[in-house]
Amino acid sequence: MFLAVTILLWLFVAILAVLVGLLATPMRLGFNVKSDPGLQFMVIARPFGGACPPLRVIDSQRKRPKKEKPARKKKPGKVKSRQFASGRAAELRSELPKLLSGLLRRFSIESLSMDGEFGLADPADTGSLYGVLTPFIYGAARIPRTTITIRPNFEGRCLSGEFEGTLRFIPAALFVPVLVFAWNVFGPR
Repeated sequence: MFLAVTILLWLFVAILAVLVGLLATPMRLGFNVKSDPGLQFMVIARPFGGACPPLRVIDSQRKRPKKEKPARKKKPGKVKSRQFASGRAAELRSELPKLLSGLLRRFSIESLSMDGEFGLADPADTGSLYGVLTPFIYGAARIPRTTITIRPNFEGRCLSGEFEGTLRFIPAALFVPVLVFAWNVFGPR
């Protein structure tokens, strides 16, 4: 009996150590989006700083078994109200940009590659949009390991290309902005 309890305890400690290691070490997210032939996208996670083999998180090419959904029966019932108290809604609106900003600060771009072509119905609109995108295209060239190539197509409407990149973040660091947000919105006044 003592041996079984000891084995279970050590197993619990090992699982806890793996979870702490997973949350405290950097994780790399690789993503790839292609538009030809049809929209294809894939997200690959590499935990423990990239030391582990890649894990497919999202893959649009993966075949999923289709599940048959049972027919829904309509139930007459009450209409639920989705309104927040006016104070909570105002706090939520003011704190949401801070949350997004705090979360985005925790990510760093390791590599970024974009190659694309776009066109609008009116060639003048295509030129205007390309003019708006030009500072982004040439400004990103100064960032290390970043390649951006965008070509305007004045013949007609089109949008095609490929977008690849790698992000690095520490999962435990994402808890800080989420906790600050929760405290500011739902905490004591």
